[in-house]
Amino acid sequence: MAAAALKRSKHSAWWRAYLRELRPKVAHPLYRSMMRIPKELPQLTVKVASTQTELEQAYKLLHDAYVELGYMKPHPSGMRVSVFNLLPHTTTLVALIAGKVIGTVSIIRANELGLPSDIFFDAKGFHKTGSQTAEVTGLAVAKGYRGHGKILFPLLKALYEYSVRNLKVDVIQMACVPRHEDFYRALFYFDPIQDKAMPNPLANGALT
Repeated sequence: MAAAALKRSKHSAWWRAYLRELRPKVAHPLYRSMMRIPKELPQLTVKVASTQTELEQAYKLLHDAYVELGYMKPHPSGMRVSVFNLLPHTTTLVALIAGKVIGTVSIIRANELGLPSDIFFDAKGFHKTGSQTAEVTGLAVAKGYRGHGKILFPLLKALYEYSVRNLKVDVIQMACVPRHEDFYRALFYFDPIQDKAMPNPLANGALT
């Protein structure tokens, strides 16, 4: 039984590696062809969070979404905030309807503390000398606005444009749970940093 289990394990590892190589060539083009970008809601505004109220709403939305998904335990403050949110290297974008934050995402430029995901994977091989590197984190969309992309896609579009045009970012990295990997690789051409999934201490042990 032990020998049979070992054989299946080796075969399974080979099959996963094969599928990982096949997906960008076959599945990802199909994924892109099936995607339909919805028209932006006329009442939607996407901007850099510029007030305390906008930031508080953004971090509360992120807290509630992460608690719901099991990425963190409830915090007494009702917000998800880390030391990186306090740095001038961090920019938080918000999507608003009628002054209420219903979507948020942050980008953290490389700084003296490094980047959040540096503690569990090494992306140095993707960084060129003199390049401006940043990490995307803290993505959340409020309940009732998920699933159709009318908030998510404008938010990601604004994130990309602000990162490239305003922050002059050359390399963007992010950590995501495995079930979302194909989405980011197919639509945004992310390259995997490593094949091995590992517990993410930033998301309550969720595999990334």
